[in-house]
Amino acid sequence: MNSLTNQEQKDLIKLMNKISFPTPLPVFEIWCKVFGTVCAEIVVLKNGDQEPEIFLTYRKDKFFDGWHIPGCVHLPTERIENTINRVLKKEIQIPPNKAIFFDWFERTSGKNKEQSSRGHEFSLVFIIKSRQKIEENDIAKFFPLRKLPKNIMHHQLPIIKKLKKTFLTV
Repeated sequence: MNSLTNQEQKDLIKLMNKISFPTPLPVFEIWCKVFGTVCAEIVVLKNGDQEPEIFLTYRKDKFFDGWHIPGCVHLPTERIENTINRVLKKEIQIPPNKAIFFDWFERTSGKNKEQSSRGHEFSLVFIIKSRQKIEENDIAKFFPLRKLPKNIMHHQLPIIKKLKKTFLTV
């Protein structure tokens, strides 16, 4: 049974046709709760002759305070390649690069730490093995995959676990 009247449906359709991205935060937050989100997470690995290292950035906002794999929400108006390039430019500060699909991860909507308070989320994880120099600083640097900081974004821990299983030898 539909809880919207015919007039509410018409009004909603009219308003949704006005939405453009990025949207104001309150609109985005309700959008995520209703439709869910797709995120692109970019894992940059380097290893040379040593154990693999992963590039992490420090994030401090209303959602999280700690280290995380760079990534962002895929906007409904863009191609996934554009989302990847946006992350590369904004968070990693390198030009477009060949990203290889690694895996996808899902979090359902909810309040516990394995769930997302923002709504249903899908993370598409891509790997870049960068040959170019990536600038490091206090809030953006490489960490050995075996020696990661403790305060990593909790919903990215399954990604980290699969990376370790895939790229580390015993």
